[in-house]
Amino acid sequence: MKKIAVATDENHNVFQHFGKTQTFTVYELEGKELKSKSTVSSNGAGHSELVTLLNENNIDVVICGGIGLPAMEGLMEAGMLVIPGAQGDVDVVAAAYLDGSLQASDSPTCDHHEHEHDHHACHHE
Repeated sequence: MKKIAVATDENHNVFQHFGKTQTFTVYELEGKELKSKSTVSSNGAGHSELVTLLNENNIDVVICGGIGLPAMEGLMEAGMLVIPGAQGDVDVVAAAYLDGSLQASDSPTCDHHEHEHDHHACHHE
């Protein structure tokens, strides 16, 4: 069984600021067959807590929009495959991952640190 978590915004699209993700849509798969779909709330946790949350939910693959390097490293160190730079409806993105057509962005990480900032969260203002 494989579990894919997609960072999800209030419009059912891929959320673009991983460290501020409130909800993940989780797809449980057996082979390429969808067994279940659910949501997991982060309760406003920051990026390090998100790594723990996803790890506790036995997530294998994380699909997201923008993500900073510390968060990406934390997910990978926990054994998760990270696919950043995704955009669009979460169901379409998950299907694209399954059929092999999902392409990661050329610039998936947060690099907007030219103003007052927190290195552990991506702030686009």
